[in-house]
Amino acid sequence: MRHLPAIHAGPGRWFLPMADRTASFLADLLLEEDRSRWVSQTAAALADDPALALWTAFASRQQGGLPPTILRLAEWLTSNAATALRWPTETNNPTPSAVEPNPPWTELVCQSVGVSLLAAELALAVGAEASESARLAGLLWNAGTWFAQSDSNCPCTAPEGLSQWLAELPAEARRAATQAAEIFAGEKATPEIDLTGIRRRAAEAAQAWAAPCPGAGERLPLLAARLARLDQLERRFQQTLEREKLDSLAEFAAGAGHEINNPLATIVGRAQLLLRDEADPERRREAAVIVAQARRAHEMIADLRLFARPPCPEPRAFDLGGLIETLLAASAAEAEERSIRLTLVRPPGSIMVVLDPVQIQVALQALVRNAFEAIGREGRVELTLEASDASLAIRVTDTGPGIAPEHRRHIFDPFFSARQAGRGLGMGLSKCWRIVTNHQGEIDVESLPGQTTTFTVRLPRCLEPPGAAAS
Repeated sequence: MRHLPAIHAGPGRWFLPMADRTASFLADLLLEEDRSRWVSQTAAALADDPALALWTAFASRQQGGLPPTILRLAEWLTSNAATALRWPTETNNPTPSAVEPNPPWTELVCQSVGVSLLAAELALAVGAEASESARLAGLLWNAGTWFAQSDSNCPCTAPEGLSQWLAELPAEARRAATQAAEIFAGEKATPEIDLTGIRRRAAEAAQAWAAPCPGAGERLPLLAARLARLDQLERRFQQTLEREKLDSLAEFAAGAGHEINNPLATIVGRAQLLLRDEADPERRREAAVIVAQARRAHEMIADLRLFARPPCPEPRAFDLGGLIETLLAASAAEAEERSIRLTLVRPPGSIMVVLDPVQIQVALQALVRNAFEAIGREGRVELTLEASDASLAIRVTDTGPGIAPEHRRHIFDPFFSARQAGRGLGMGLSKCWRIVTNHQGEIDVESLPGQTTTFTVRLPRCLEPPGAAAS
């Protein structure tokens, strides 16, 4: 038996045990081309492995919020398995060596699974959704004991704030888990529930969890590392290819824009002369249409030239969290009109950065606008802000129809839109890409048809002005 990847919280690291059966399942999951088809199997694996459920809950919570059900937890794991399942390779930061499964762990599995099943039964009277939330709450009920029993380099028995983030689960689910724990321990009378059957299923889950599967735990970290390197190489190749393509488009746009603007100016000038001297109402209307459409073409050319030759960023210190909150406040009316729930997940306090606030606001507004257009009506848009000492990540996730694979490679092209014609000029994402790359950052999109779409913007927290490094 090996360990799951380390859970990092402050200066501490905790290593939860990884059952051999779980290691074998995770290896199969990583090798699957379309992991979205594995959500139900992943949910079943989480339901029978409290250590994996706790590790996944902690990892997902660090990237956003704690999912309310095991199924939502499984959706997160299948989507993030390739990036979340990372074991250290450095010799100065080793993972604890393999250990034999010990009785306390097996007993913890039995208790956690039993409380989970019982809590789901108790909450079933409230509704199916409440029952699913209660099942997850029961699975995480003795999280503190799991951390206390695990290997750690920290004198603390559990990560700081554990009770606070467990409190993010619905209150009804937590009450059902508490009641289930008392019943399972024999401290409270049993309602009309087959407790014997639940105990039997929990014991079977614990026995399967502890069953050895030689070699599974040793192969998984190596497989995850190799797949991560392959994924990184593919991502770099695609980013380089996309950058070269868009740079070529920018060069073309700069030259074409200059050449097209000259005849456009002539058309507008002549049409305005005709409009000034024309008395016939119908001809005046037609001349006005010529002027309006020529100006529209001029605006499109202006957008192209801005994409091709954008102004240099003018970095200054500002609170990025405050800027995003202001942006969302300005978008709240449209979100309400479209019945779209607009939320922000961010660390507390100020997030001070040194970037160009005007350009960053334009880029993020383009992402929010794109999310609104993708959803149309009735959905959810969530912005997530994460920050470290040197970098930050902004994720914009929408519940729209997703992006087809054949459209993915064109998503940042000027004037490209997978939506029907006439819905915008198609420059928003192109300008966003240009602003992000000019800030020494990168932008990526993860989406499949019928699933959520997530745009991720990664930026340095401090952008040096041009020539600062040379001086």
